[in-house]
Amino acid sequence: MKKNKLILRAIFSIFLAFSAEMFAQVPIANFSISPNPVCSGAVVQITNMSSGATSWSYTLNPGFGVFLPPTISTVQNPTITYNYNNFGNNTYTISLIASNASGNSIVVTKTITVLAGPNANINPANQNSCLGSNPSTINVNSGGGGGGGGGGGGNAVYNYSWSTGASTQSITVSPSVTTIYTCVITATNGCSISRTSTITIVQASIAISSVPANICPGTSSTLTANAPGNGPFTYTWSNAANTQNISTNVAGVYNVTVTNSSNCSAVQSYSLGTSNTLNLTTSSNPSTLCIGNGTNLAIATLSCVGASSYTWSTGSTALTTTVAPTIPTTYTVYGAIGTCTGISTYFLNISISPTITSASTSNSLCVGSTATLSANGASSYTWTTGFNNTIVGTGAVITVTPGGTTLYTVRGNNPGCPTRTSTLNITTLPSPNVNISSSNSIVCAGENLVLIASGANTYLWSNGANTAIIIVTPTTNTTYSVTGTGTNLCSRTSQITQSVNPCTSILKNTILSQAIQIFPNPSKGTFNIKSDNLCHIRIINQLGQTVKTLSLNENNQFTGLVSELSKGIYFIISNDQSSKQKIVIQD
Repeated sequence: MKKNKLILRAIFSIFLAFSAEMFAQVPIANFSISPNPVCSGAVVQITNMSSGATSWSYTLNPGFGVFLPPTISTVQNPTITYNYNNFGNNTYTISLIASNASGNSIVVTKTITVLAGPNANINPANQNSCLGSNPSTINVNSGGGGGGGGGGGGNAVYNYSWSTGASTQSITVSPSVTTIYTCVITATNGCSISRTSTITIVQASIAISSVPANICPGTSSTLTANAPGNGPFTYTWSNAANTQNISTNVAGVYNVTVTNSSNCSAVQSYSLGTSNTLNLTTSSNPSTLCIGNGTNLAIATLSCVGASSYTWSTGSTALTTTVAPTIPTTYTVYGAIGTCTGISTYFLNISISPTITSASTSNSLCVGSTATLSANGASSYTWTTGFNNTIVGTGAVITVTPGGTTLYTVRGNNPGCPTRTSTLNITTLPSPNVNISSSNSIVCAGENLVLIASGANTYLWSNGANTAIIIVTPTTNTTYSVTGTGTNLCSRTSQITQSVNPCTSILKNTILSQAIQIFPNPSKGTFNIKSDNLCHIRIINQLGQTVKTLSLNENNQFTGLVSELSKGIYFIISNDQSSKQKIVIQD
């Protein structure tokens, strides 16, 4: 009889396990839509709330019914933008197929309503205005919509919120600078749009220049009116000329009126004087000589403008003269037009072609470490990496943290000389993959626990131990960390948090006994019990409460599933409490 009961109990346990497995194979499909209803043009966020699923497939109606095909998305939390459809129903469906790894799936469908936004524009959208002109009026032209129905309908009621603080349909403004005015138009259904109007202040301004600045006897000067902004411009000079440039050999005050394309005008005056001195301009090609760039002789050509005849300090009387100094040198040129004379100088600098050397504080680094790179031999430096020469620093000394083995190139420059380069290859070393394992996921307070570190060559624990295996006795939930160092002297830190149960109850004084043997331990609810001579035992929680009473078979054994036990620490105890053994139930 007793044997038959055990057989029936085993069959019932198998049935329960099979039923649980069958129910677990069907996922639950669910999702939320926010916002819903949604204003036209807004982004809708779909949030997946399914359970028991490993893949998802959404059928998203794009918002124009038959005009556009639906979109299929396998993103867990997709987004979609809906626009109001003036030609039909604006309620659309969204379907989700949730599937699990077993191939089972389920479908759920929800709807979303799209609301029409306001149909309005600002007039004028853009307008140019001269500074100080009459005020400008900006008006919102409302075209209807927004009441929850379709667009159209010129009598729709809107609320207006201007960036000026006004709440009227139109505003009048007089900006002194170019200003963008924004109006938020809100319909009765709560949907809104933002429209802007830009009033551009156009102010004509003039800068007059003359070449030369003063007239030397027997010469003339060219006056140029320069007006910034977009043309075309019109010019009216006091001498009746209407061109941008005028040429004159008469000193005096000249006025010009410039009008731009917006019909804004400005007036400027210029006083042209006389002088007996010429304004000479001297230049050199190249502006700086480079010595040591592979040529035996560095040559520069000096030139001067502003006169009709020239005398150089080199003895040349030509417009240009060629020089080849070996040290920085100042050259002088004298120019003349008739009785007007002038003098000009040019300082020709000498630069030495650089010889670049580079160095690093370390050519081999652990990942995440830094190195200092230095270079010398030039006046300026640029450091780069990669095939695209990505700039990583400037200056003679930089600090780098390479993410992997990296080739660094430094380019050194001296003014007027070709660029010289030098390279450094920094090798990175991997850090060890340090792991920690525990002899038990849950222990009672005051019990010994074995922690094992692996993946490195040497170890240093947070408690000061330096062995791979340590024994600890935590009394509360405790986090242990270990730093492992590899053979390449690179290190990495890992940690583990040990769960500790106080295990305080009436069982505290009961001695654990080998008279009761439990395996496997820890268990996931199915375990074997063997006793020397006990027939009846109890399973007791940490509070001393009996959660299950078991009877052993004729062989003093029990084998099976105890479904009542959740994750935690329990004790198997004889009815007379003379023998006790601990068991840990895991997920």
